[in-house]
Amino acid sequence: IASYIHAGGKIGVLVDVETDVINDNVKEMAKNIAMQAAEILAGKGVSASVVDMHTVKPLDIEVIDFNAPFIVSLEEHRMVGGMGDSLADYLSQYNSHPKLLKIGALDSFSIVGDYPYMMEQNGLSTDKVVERIMSFINR
Repeated sequence: IASYIHAGGKIGVLVDVETDVINDNVKEMAKNIAMQAAEILAGKGVSASVVDMHTVKPLDIEVIDFNAPFIVSLEEHRMVGGMGDSLADYLSQYNSHPKLLKIGALDSFSIVGDYPYMMEQNGLSTDKVVERIMSFINR
């Protein structure tokens, strides 16, 4: 498990990279999506942080910014049981906490393809991630 993010602002973008066969190319692609999304969001006036959440359990609660209005969990795999679920469980203990957007692969069967195709089909391209975040912010 590996994850990435860069610091300070209105949104904490949490990226959890978890795959059955992890390699440096997969980690780098997920990191690039998060960093590119943060850069595009900055151009739209949204300050985003990319935070290293290296494990789902134990959850690194020290990096959670309770002053941020939003936290976005971006997972390169199925969301069920992932970082977003761990964050939701933890945040639910508090009356006041940031809103949580979970972005990840759908929990359904999909057409098989290469890695970039599967990322696109699951809404995990940089453009689709930014679109989901902006839609979440503006609702």
